Amino acid sequence: MIHANPTFSESDADFLVSVGKIEEAERFILERGYTKAYPHGVRYLNKLDKLAISISQWMKFDSHETFKDQIYQSHGRKHSFWSRYEQK
Repeated sequence: MIHANPTFSESDADFLVSVGKIEEAERFILERGYTKAYPHGVRYLNKLDKLAISISQWMKFDSHETFKDQIYQSHGRKHSFWSRYEQK
């Protein structure tokens, strides 16, 4: 995974978002545990929530709910992140 590279930075996460790899940016933020970036991660997750509504066939990809379940299982203890995340 691209976000596992030790030289990966926040600007790289912004790049991932700009090219449509929001999931990778989300994982980067949570795996690094960089709390100053949590507002960005929450914004990315909310953006994914909105995009997922328009997708009816996920084909070979995991659904958005599966993705959220996976990141919650891996990062559920990061209360400062999840307390900022408000699903609308």
